[in-house]
Amino acid sequence: MAVGANAMMHHFTALIAIISYTKASEDAILAWHDEQNLKEIASSPRIYQLDDFLTASECEILRDHGAPGLEPSLTIDRSSGKVVPDPVRTNMQMYVSMKDSLEHPFIKILVRRLYKLARMPLGHGERIQIGRYRIGEKYDCHFDSELRQGVIRSATIIVYLSDVEGGETLFPMGQDCHILTDCCATNGTNSVENIMKRVHPKKGRAMLFFSHDLDSKLNPNAVHCSCPVASGEKWILQAWFRSQLYDESPHNPITGDEFAEL
Repeated sequence: MAVGANAMMHHFTALIAIISYTKASEDAILAWHDEQNLKEIASSPRIYQLDDFLTASECEILRDHGAPGLEPSLTIDRSSGKVVPDPVRTNMQMYVSMKDSLEHPFIKILVRRLYKLARMPLGHGERIQIGRYRIGEKYDCHFDSELRQGVIRSATIIVYLSDVEGGETLFPMGQDCHILTDCCATNGTNSVENIMKRVHPKKGRAMLFFSHDLDSKLNPNAVHCSCPVASGEKWILQAWFRSQLYDESPHNPITGDEFAEL
């Protein structure tokens, strides 16, 4: 009886090892794909584009997950540091819960990929956000970091979850885009358009950019905007990563199990 129990335990241990090896191999393949397919959009700030980061079915999972919890978007008030409504941002949003960040079968794996893509340590990431922009909705030019309030977001990842007309993520690169529609309407035939950088929404496409340079200074060209949607609905996932361990990160404090999984 003891021999049979030992054999069963050995078989179970071997099965766990195989599953762990398979999971690690899948992670390595995904990481290799992401590295090989990164396309540089700009070097200052560092902006990268990665097509096919998510499949169409994975995008659908995230849209379906986010839709019931959508609320009017908020921004960080520069004076008070509070999160408040602001007409500069007119879309809807929701934050993925702590529980789903750690336990949802797909989202917990996705979070691991986002950390690796951003080259950020575990525990620096905020809860990921899912957003929806309908026709005419936009987000005026802004920085993701708010230094006066101690909000230092070193890296940002945006993943487009739908195909849409308009809705580009625009980096003015020093151009005056106070009237956002003027910058968004340029058609690539003038010198201003050639200076600005833009990433067009495409289902499954990811964009990674670093608001801060390697010396930790905020890059003035990291200011960016979301152009108004012209047709359809724009769905995105956003992930922000802080320069230091973030108290409200789903993965802080770090436990051995969480570290092993990531």
